[in-house]
Amino acid sequence: MILRHLIVLAFCTQISVVSTAFCTRDVPQNPPQIAPAIVEVPQIVVADDNVRITSSCRLILAPRPLIDADNNGVIQIEGDDITVDFGGQTLIGADDKTPQDELRGIGIVAHGKRITIRNGAVTGFRVGISATNCDHALFEGMEFIRNFAQRLASNTERENAKDWLSPQKNDNSEWVSQYGAAIAVSDSQGIVIREIAVRQGQNGIVLSRVSNAQVYNCDASFLSGWGIALWRSCSNTICRNSLDFCIRGYSHTIYNRGQDSAGILCFEQSSDNIFMMNSATHCGDGFFGFAGREALGESAGVDAATSNLGQGCNRNLIALNDFSDAAAHGVETTFSFDNRIFRNRFDRDAICGIWGGYSQRLQIRGNVFRATGDTGVGGENGAINIEHGRDALITDNVFSNNSAGIRLWWDEDAQLAELPWSKANGVDSTGSVITRNKFKGEKIGVFLRASPGTIIESNTMTNVGIDIDADESSRAGLKTAPKTPRIVAVLAQPSDWTELNALEKTLPGTGNAVDIVDGMPVSKRSPLAGRTAIVIGEFGPYDFVAPMAVYEPGPTNMNRWKLLGSQPIKFLQASEGTADIRTDIDPTTNTASVETETLGHLTNYELGIFWGQAPNQVQRVRGTLLSANWRVDIFSLPESATLGAMPDPAIFNHLPKETYRVYVESLTFPFGMGGPDSVNLMPKSPTAPKDNFGLLATTTFSAPPGDWIVQTDSDDGVRVLLDGKILIDHWNRHGTTIDQAIFSMTEQKDVTMTVLYFELDGAAKLDLRVLPATQTKVIPKPIAP
Repeated sequence: MILRHLIVLAFCTQISVVSTAFCTRDVPQNPPQIAPAIVEVPQIVVADDNVRITSSCRLILAPRPLIDADNNGVIQIEGDDITVDFGGQTLIGADDKTPQDELRGIGIVAHGKRITIRNGAVTGFRVGISATNCDHALFEGMEFIRNFAQRLASNTERENAKDWLSPQKNDNSEWVSQYGAAIAVSDSQGIVIREIAVRQGQNGIVLSRVSNAQVYNCDASFLSGWGIALWRSCSNTICRNSLDFCIRGYSHTIYNRGQDSAGILCFEQSSDNIFMMNSATHCGDGFFGFAGREALGESAGVDAATSNLGQGCNRNLIALNDFSDAAAHGVETTFSFDNRIFRNRFDRDAICGIWGGYSQRLQIRGNVFRATGDTGVGGENGAINIEHGRDALITDNVFSNNSAGIRLWWDEDAQLAELPWSKANGVDSTGSVITRNKFKGEKIGVFLRASPGTIIESNTMTNVGIDIDADESSRAGLKTAPKTPRIVAVLAQPSDWTELNALEKTLPGTGNAVDIVDGMPVSKRSPLAGRTAIVIGEFGPYDFVAPMAVYEPGPTNMNRWKLLGSQPIKFLQASEGTADIRTDIDPTTNTASVETETLGHLTNYELGIFWGQAPNQVQRVRGTLLSANWRVDIFSLPESATLGAMPDPAIFNHLPKETYRVYVESLTFPFGMGGPDSVNLMPKSPTAPKDNFGLLATTTFSAPPGDWIVQTDSDDGVRVLLDGKILIDHWNRHGTTIDQAIFSMTEQKDVTMTVLYFELDGAAKLDLRVLPATQTKVIPKPIAP
């Protein structure tokens, strides 16, 4: 079985924790009994849809796709005390030619108590296992490979907002219906999920209204959504899992959004859970916790004075996890109470290590933060960021080389302040304690704005740029902050890990997703440390096993595709297109290139990139080439054109004598701060200006029938015309901005495109692409890892 080496088999006693109002089931007195291996049971042949199972059995699966035509499961398990053994076989829902975003149906649907499903694999479905009202179920030794995943519109060059996930609603199973899952469990208690491997999909394990469950020794990594997701799920133990590279919305040094992907998602009043000894590195957020819309009072008819008082994802223990290399936050926990974040690792998280906006009584103790916040946004950057937070205890942490150590602040946020939750619980930033922390090499140790009543004592600052950066109200409060008995106790006694160490010994499972080195967690995947390891294709992140072709940005007349992995490109096969296509392989970089030899042509292509002769040893990619002969005129803008207003487009009708003319095949100009000389235009001009210049580009090319998008990425102003008709008109000073317009062709014919562009000062960029209005797709055909 694939990935078996990643999973360690074991079972220990269950940990019971206090349930909440949303988890009203009783804690089971005994853990579910693990049934022995099946020796003599009936065999059931699964060769078609709607196979109903009501007693224990061993399956014989047809070695071909079985389509769930009515979306109620190919296999339907109904009843109590049933064990279903796959015998190492794979349930197939679609062939590998079906793109992942077109996968449909459910592999197994289960209803009943003490159901066991084990020892098999599921591929080619939207949902692998869907279990409802399955108290004390056991799912073990299962693999879920190449199931549903959305096709991502973002690429290496730019983010597309359409890719953002929407986890705010799930009471009607929106998560599963929209995004799929390997295992989806709802309305159940006391389940055990262990030794599960998930690859080449969007979501791993989704728990909705689940309590007192154990999820351990699983590996749901290299996914485009969530590794483990909880909704209204309480008193669960999530431990010893590898949930790495659950990410979308990232291109190294270009953008780092994460788009609400996460190793662990904890939403809508999921409280009293234990999250220990997991590895959730290289994710959008390592851990993403949010109180939920109901908790905030966004539902109609909520009484702010009572219903929202103290509501949130509360009292969760997050300990001994590695949350390094997040595209956004290592941990986000907002609008919640009494969460404990103990002895975790936060290395190189892009925006910040911990984001605790609107949190209260948050405890952050004994963690390590290194080199976080290098690509933060505005005031959000560094190791710990808490906006509108109350009574945080930040103690015994180690900070080194972060953009800032701790940032606490209050600011005007009228919209959030009007929420029923905010009115019931308050939104001021006050009462936090910062003590016994070690800061080394920080640009700022502690940053405070409008945060009176903060206590800062007994910290060590070494080579810190600014120890405490506080405004007047915060600095004055440092001297007058009251010390309650609770605060006095915190200041007097270092963190005691006796209880945490004892809890660690009772966790279910053996083996770890992290190693404990000098008392701190280090991911088993630490050899991949650094966000440069995050490479995202059209259906998700590269998994370092199956070859994956990724597009490399470049000019419009040549596309380059790099094949990641150990397999060299053996040969290429190009097809489609209305122009002559030429391909080439660069063995030194394992890169395929495709270009058109027909000048003045717009054409689509499909390219098969083969690393072997077998049918599944190929990835087919599609793209568009525009090979044009652009006449480009560059000139200095007259002084009158840049005084208090944008240049008059009329000046492009009468170019000055000092105009500099070149011919290029692609409008791909990353000018930066250097102007035209920085993009290697030939011949060079001794008078080309770096700022305050205009550019006029014109070309004629043959466009095939269909709907097309012309897209510009510009800084500053741009105007695009096709046969004299304005398509894009963004004629003002702006930072790098993408604009699009559609044009239609009823037949193949020549068209003339004209581009007017100006740059005033600062950084500059002009990039023009023509793409099909129905976006080209990359259709992966993965090999078995």
